[in-house]
Amino acid sequence: MNTQKVVKLPTLEQKAPARRHRPLKTMEQVRQELSKVYRASRDQSIEIGDASKLANILSLIGRVIEGSTVESRIKALEDQRNA
Repeated sequence: MNTQKVVKLPTLEQKAPARRHRPLKTMEQVRQELSKVYRASRDQSIEIGDASKLANILSLIGRVIEGSTVESRIKALEDQRNA
């Protein structure tokens, strides 16, 4: 007989209004935010499905930051070469 207690966690829609967060401008900031999401899912303060959605969004933000960083570096090298 399974006697585990099922705990219903709040979804993102049911949580209190979002607080203002600092913008994610660096990969380090994205990494820190991913760590927060991971810890929140481990301690069951958010559901795994919501954590997965947030992690995917953060991953996309990270890719955009990487792309813009690479683009800036290429432009700087091209400018240096043409100078």
